[in-house]
Amino acid sequence: MSSIDTKSGIIAWFARNSVAANLLMIMIILGGINGILKVQKQVFPAITVNAITIQVPYLGAAPQEVEQGVILKIEEAIKNLEGIKKLTSTAREGLASINIEHF
Repeated sequence: MSSIDTKSGIIAWFARNSVAANLLMIMIILGGINGILKVQKQVFPAITVNAITIQVPYLGAAPQEVEQGVILKIEEAIKNLEGIKKLTSTAREGLASINIEHF
């Protein structure tokens, strides 16, 4: 049967030197507190949104009906707004999708 040397190793050293173990524990706790205090926290971070997507369901309508009934009306309503860089519209069966990119 092999014997394990319990007098060497880092755990045995800390068991014999309780002051060093306590100092290490205090340093770890102080480092954690310091890290918590320096982490930047934001509840609502500032983000910039450069695109808006509008989706309108129009159940049972063909793409031509969606374009005439929804897309053209929305495009007419927003055409005079300032800051619109690109406007992309898609008419599908039962759904209108409009993507607006602004400055």
